Amino acid sequence: AAAGTVRILGNACGLGVEGSGWIVAPGVVVTNAHVIEGASRISITLFDGRELEAEVVGSDRDSDLAVLKVAGKGLPAHPLGRSADLLIGETVVAIGNPFGLSRTVTAGVLSARGRAVPSESGERVYSDFLQTDASINPGNSGGPLVNLEGSVIGINTAVISGANGIGFAIPADRARRVVDDLLRFGELRPLWTGVRWTTLDADLARELGVAAQGSPRGVAIEKVFPDSPGADAGLESG
Repeated sequence: AAAGTVRILGNACGLGVEGSGWIVAPGVVVTNAHVIEGASRISITLFDGRELEAEVVGSDRDSDLAVLKVAGKGLPAHPLGRSADLLIGETVVAIGNPFGLSRTVTAGVLSARGRAVPSESGERVYSDFLQTDASINPGNSGGPLVNLEGSVIGINTAVISGANGIGFAIPADRARRVVDDLLRFGELRPLWTGVRWTTLDADLARELGVAAQGSPRGVAIEKVFPDSPGADAGLESG
């Protein structure tokens, strides 16, 4: 995983913005959208010291992910792993270029899953983040978070200003769909289930005769559109 990690420099409005990324497939680099946002020129530095120009394949601000294309021989690719079976307390390793210090590796544990984190500007809230106490600093953004098997379980993305030992990463399973869409379409395609529903509360649960212990949770399906993914999955109104 370390060999596939790259240093990214985006030139936006004459200012250099530095971050991290890694080669997820031959010629394909994944990083954060905020690392390359507004850049007129993007260069990446490989583990072996080579510097290559990169082009943006696609970027999505809402998920804070971007995919770059780069040409070069012998690029060490490392695919996205899985994040569904992560355990709180397991050891994780963050790789990146904090403060321009190339190929810095920090270790810690997985502190929490499913964290909601506001963006630095406060414009949006990112959900379902991984939290870790492995040191993540400015310049780490876009680099991989790996487990002890070397599998990429997340993409380092954010820190809380002034808080020591609290960093956040996008889970690999959530990043995979975004990366796949950016590679195929150059943008993130909206999801459509073809189902209209309403939140299931205590009153609705009683009306529908749904037995539940404690507070009922879930949704009640109001309508399923014909020939939709919801219909294909066998969901029915009511």
